[in-house]
Amino acid sequence: MLIASLDGTWKVFPDKASKVNIDEVCDPNYNDAGWYDIRVPSHWQESVDALREYSGVVWYRKKFDLENPQGKVWLLFKGVFYRTKVWLNGEYIGEHSGYFSPFKFDITNVVREKDNVLVVRVESYDEENINRKKQVGGIFYHWDCRDPTFNPGGIWRSVEIHRTGPVWFERIKVIPKIAGNRAELRILIWMGSEIEGVVRIRLEIEPKNFEGQSITHELDIKIGRGHNKHEAVVVIENPKLWWTWDHGDPNLYRLKAKIIAGEEAYDEREITFGIKEVRLVQKHGRWVFYLNGRRIFLRGTNYGPTDQRIANVTRGDIERDAKLMREANINAVRIHAHVNPLAWEVFDEYGILVWQDMPLQWSYDKSVEKEAIENARELVRLAENHASVGILCAHNEPFLYPDPPLLARSALAFIVGLLFSAFFGSLGMRYGISLVSNMFWKEILGLLDKPLFGLIKLGWLLGIVLILISMFPGFALMLGGLEAILFSVVVGIVLPWDAILIWVALSFLLGSPITALAYNWNKTVLDRKLVRVLREEDMCVHPVVKYSGGAGWFIDGTDTHIYDGWYTGWLTPFIWLRGYRHIKTFIGPFRGVFRCVSEFGAQAFPKKENLLKFLPRDLADKVQRNFKDAYPEMAKYLKKLHQYQPEFMRLWVNYKECSTLDEFIDRTQDRQAELIKFYVEYLRARKYRPTGGIFQFMFTDIAPLVIWSVVDYWREPKKAYYTLKEAYRPVIAVLEWPNKGKAGRGYKTKIYLINDFDMNFDGEVRIKVDHEIVFRKEVSLLSDSVETIPAIFRLPEKRGAVELIVELDLASYGVVTNKYRLVIN
Repeated sequence: MLIASLDGTWKVFPDKASKVNIDEVCDPNYNDAGWYDIRVPSHWQESVDALREYSGVVWYRKKFDLENPQGKVWLLFKGVFYRTKVWLNGEYIGEHSGYFSPFKFDITNVVREKDNVLVVRVESYDEENINRKKQVGGIFYHWDCRDPTFNPGGIWRSVEIHRTGPVWFERIKVIPKIAGNRAELRILIWMGSEIEGVVRIRLEIEPKNFEGQSITHELDIKIGRGHNKHEAVVVIENPKLWWTWDHGDPNLYRLKAKIIAGEEAYDEREITFGIKEVRLVQKHGRWVFYLNGRRIFLRGTNYGPTDQRIANVTRGDIERDAKLMREANINAVRIHAHVNPLAWEVFDEYGILVWQDMPLQWSYDKSVEKEAIENARELVRLAENHASVGILCAHNEPFLYPDPPLLARSALAFIVGLLFSAFFGSLGMRYGISLVSNMFWKEILGLLDKPLFGLIKLGWLLGIVLILISMFPGFALMLGGLEAILFSVVVGIVLPWDAILIWVALSFLLGSPITALAYNWNKTVLDRKLVRVLREEDMCVHPVVKYSGGAGWFIDGTDTHIYDGWYTGWLTPFIWLRGYRHIKTFIGPFRGVFRCVSEFGAQAFPKKENLLKFLPRDLADKVQRNFKDAYPEMAKYLKKLHQYQPEFMRLWVNYKECSTLDEFIDRTQDRQAELIKFYVEYLRARKYRPTGGIFQFMFTDIAPLVIWSVVDYWREPKKAYYTLKEAYRPVIAVLEWPNKGKAGRGYKTKIYLINDFDMNFDGEVRIKVDHEIVFRKEVSLLSDSVETIPAIFRLPEKRGAVELIVELDLASYGVVTNKYRLVIN
């Protein structure tokens, strides 16, 4: 039972030099007039002007009275960034590491009625080495979609005092099992106790958001001192299941649990849960999600914190975003490398399935292992009863980030490897010596050295192919354009296997980013342990993804992050490979890579009025008066403080071709919208063959930024939001992405009829060119299916761009229209 809130004004003091004396500050008579006032909950950089740029150790101090502190008294912190040590009335009562999980301390024998002094030491550092981070803070400490100047340190959620009896709840877990028209609820109850004896547990289950009957279940159990665990089974006939909004209703139940001894209630707990079962088939060529035994296709998005200043986020803020998601036909959300329990409550009610990441983003120091494992346990205990939570993920992109020191080591490895491989290659070519030999080595060597035309050898072409594979989607940024080109030279000209062996060996020794594809401690050691812990704590109720972003080209991976059309633009000599359409070339031999695409997109600017809100006044004036001259200065500023990547934007949108800021913004948004339309349609057309889910990156800005979002910080949708809304319609007809056509000639394409609903439809599909019907066919759409229809029609005699329209006219659903631009030569 809540008996007091300690929210409000506290005192804080930054302790950069570690000079605070704990005995002095715990004294009730200590003079803290020189300390700053702070609002709790908040972030110190947000709440205290003097701490706007401070990171490190901050001491919090609060004096309070507590009337009649009887029973078992608990001090509860709902959330603190990041490491916490706590003293009450001069007595050290405990510590905690991790920002998202509530933690509590028994203060029964420490608290008093008057003049209590609570002292809290809070630690939150800026990460100096982003490849060896030491705080399990996910995106809050390192991400390319955050305000890079902000440190989230502080007591960011409420501080409360609760009272229980001598027996109290520690954890309650509801595990549903659905069998026909009944559901068996396995209710696991963990309790702490200071006594021995018999208590009564009363469980009341009632509908939360629908009409229905309540169930009461009581049992007497014997308990002992310390930790106790008990299990109860409750059967519900004709249960209302929890579904995503497009497959049914998100029905929720409320469980009220009480511990009773005689007439006294020792403790009580209320939990909202849904009756559902989830399963995920993860194989090299398959990624299929099942909800309540029904296969469903996940049309998802990535969602960062609603606001980077997470202490300021309200339930209404999250509901606003959930409504935007529902309107965009999104049925799943990947909560990207952060945790906010309030979001689960909202998505429970809105019927949006949650892929929940651990707050691990890129690489960490080995010292975080213990904290990461404990945070994994805490994540499960927080999330386990939420109906919306469907997938757990141990880590996002557990790879080394290519910062300058790392790239320098990689370059050193490459240069040394090049010299060694050139030396051994020369010896091998001259004397027939090789570091790798087999019975076919000479034949292979001769084949690779065979000129095809001019000076071009087969080995050279093989090298280029290998590099194209390496740079494709997720590897491009990690590899870098120049390194990839140079590597192809080595592979193609020098003895291929000698070059690869020596370069890879040195890369491992020197820590090159490329080695992350094979081994690194984060992926290979830490994440495997986290997966075991997540499954153990969760009791295998939810599927676990071992890490996100492991495409698995040649070995089994996980899901894929595709940034073709953004990061791969450096391949300018090969125009047909620029952008994203070459996915059609590669999907054949590597189709398993696309079983789940959990990130794809491109950066786009917010609308001008919102961009000007975070540009300095003088720069805003310059860029409006003379856009072309002012753009370089604007790009530099936005890159430094607002995550803009002008070096990639220039590959797709040339600012020199734009006369005004408005025109440039429109072109960036058009480009983003086109790319998203292509990927969504292309991958949905290959539904379950092999794609089982897609998650666009990303949904909203968490600060004033220029990034991959489709909704900006002020919740103004970009053009891509409306494109996503149309492309994510549960029933839609899409065309094979249009190529150029010839005037007056036949045009051949394919129509993909996509139905994500669990019902059948009949109707007609039509193709129009500039509103004139050129193709029509009666169709039947089976539930949860894709049907491919070949179509041939004649193009008009005129040249230029025409509008290509595909209409799906279904008797019981209506008309769904999809539009394309086709160039006729």
